[in-house]
Amino acid sequence: MHLSVKALVLLGLDLGVAHAEEDAYEFFEQHYDEEEGGNLEVDEGLEEGLTDAQLEGIFRVMDAKKTGKVPVADIHVFWREMLEREMNHSAEHSYFFRLDSNKDGKVSWEELLASEGHQDPHGESEETMQEYNVHDEAKFKAADKNQDGFLEKKEFGAFESPEIDDAVEDAFVRAIFGTKDKDGDGSLTLEEFHLYKGEELSRDDFAKLDTNGDGRLQLEELKAWETGRHLPEEALKFVAETADVDKDGFVTLQEFLDSRRAIDEHEAAGYQFQEWATQLEL
Repeated sequence: MHLSVKALVLLGLDLGVAHAEEDAYEFFEQHYDEEEGGNLEVDEGLEEGLTDAQLEGIFRVMDAKKTGKVPVADIHVFWREMLEREMNHSAEHSYFFRLDSNKDGKVSWEELLASEGHQDPHGESEETMQEYNVHDEAKFKAADKNQDGFLEKKEFGAFESPEIDDAVEDAFVRAIFGTKDKDGDGSLTLEEFHLYKGEELSRDDFAKLDTNGDGRLQLEELKAWETGRHLPEEALKFVAETADVDKDGFVTLQEFLDSRRAIDEHEAAGYQFQEWATQLEL
């Protein structure tokens, strides 16, 4: 299976941010197959497509109230709950334990700065790396809920995936916005939006985010993009629109099952549901 950048974002790897580089490189090292022309190899269980049994299992968990139908809005709530569960309760938390160099069960800002992702710029300029540090420090402070200067394991999930915590996401994106807004006018032009090395100018992406059509991006318009949240949100919007056939604002199990093929064939939606099936051991 070819794993796209979309799938990497769905896996929680924020490739544009310094703190996640270690996880991204580790993932590529584990799954990159040179003999197969550079294709990314992933869990075979994600290649076979959704089964009715898996989709029913996911629905049963979504339908926490056991009403036989799930409000469309709750599909997004379920995504966030599953992501938070994955971040906070993962058995490995390999990135957390790698950062915790003195093995005291928490990560300091100094330990984060000493990590490979911050010490090895991977071709980035010193100025860009300094700005990445500003972004991560804002995220670190917001995730540090007890303000003791350390991130415990339960706090680290929001640092690693800020989209699971509104306050952390806001602090993180404000920091990014501040370093990109070079003219200080409180909005981003297309050029400021794609400030960092490796980002290609995309008028289509910019136009999608520019919801008020004024040719500039405001902070709120940028949040979902910078955390990668826009991809699963687009996928879940597709699911809601496809599965809620009678447009009553709810999705029944039968509607889910009837939409299985469409969900499975949609790249981002299919991957998201397969990931849930794996998490739930279905």
